Amino acid sequence: MATTAAMEEEEGKRRKAHGMLKLYYGINDEGKSSERSLDPTDIDGVLFNPELYLTKLRKEKSLAELMDIEADMVRQIRALDSDMQTLVYENYNKLISATDTIRKMKNDFKKMEDEMDGLATNMAVITEFSASISSTLQERHQHITKLSVLLALLISNP
Repeated sequence: MATTAAMEEEEGKRRKAHGMLKLYYGINDEGKSSERSLDPTDIDGVLFNPELYLTKLRKEKSLAELMDIEADMVRQIRALDSDMQTLVYENYNKLISATDTIRKMKNDFKKMEDEMDGLATNMAVITEFSASISSTLQERHQHITKLSVLLALLISNP
């Protein structure tokens, strides 16, 4: 059950990140760019124009509203900065982990290669001994076979 809950939590995090990315890039649920991204006064839009944005804000908002917008922007910038630092830290840790894994695999493969070379050498020696033993036994087998035939002939013809 704990793994299911962990998997659901991970899926929730993935969906949240996916939703944030869709929002950031102005993509709607059908995968198309939203229409608001074409407005030059949309701070998240593709055609954002800071001069037009500031002019519009000064005309439409009071000083208190402007200060609230500024405070909200500062909060968003800090949140984005924090998120970016977290991403960089996490990716750095993943890079270090991957580097360590690759280094370990390289060492493991080197050890395995050395062991395989030793095994090949041992197999060559075993093959040589086996051939020598087979040769010796073959000669003795032929000799014993000849003796068996002679012994059988002697027993059958007294």
